[in-house]
Amino acid sequence: MKKALLFFLLSIGALGVFTLGWIGQEEDRTYELVLAPETEHAQLIPVSLVVEGKSYEVKIVPGSSVYNVLEAAKEQGFSFKGREFLGMGFFVEEVNGKAESNGQGMYWIYLVNSKKAEVGVSSYIIQPNDVITWSYEKSY
Repeated sequence: MKKALLFFLLSIGALGVFTLGWIGQEEDRTYELVLAPETEHAQLIPVSLVVEGKSYEVKIVPGSSVYNVLEAAKEQGFSFKGREFLGMGFFVEEVNGKAESNGQGMYWIYLVNSKKAEVGVSSYIIQPNDVITWSYEKSY
């Protein structure tokens, strides 16, 4: 009986020493902070968005559309709503809370560098320093 008790106590002690030794081990971990290279920021292109006298300056990645500029300008308080039309792209129906006038023929149009755009906002690809101007006009 004494031998069994002694064996039991020694087993518990050995198990305790093993467990404490295992818990006490620290795993070597290294963490590396990865920052985006500054060249990525240099590749962003500046674009101006002008709506009824208010300007929004945004920087976007090359290959972005006017739609992407509108989304980026949301961070500065710009807002817009619209609908996607199959085969035509996104059509803007409201800018900064001002919607199309149903039945009165007033619509939002956009100009790129003072020229009326010939394609929808999701189709025009931005060039560096483009100025996108939104105008609320009567459609003819």
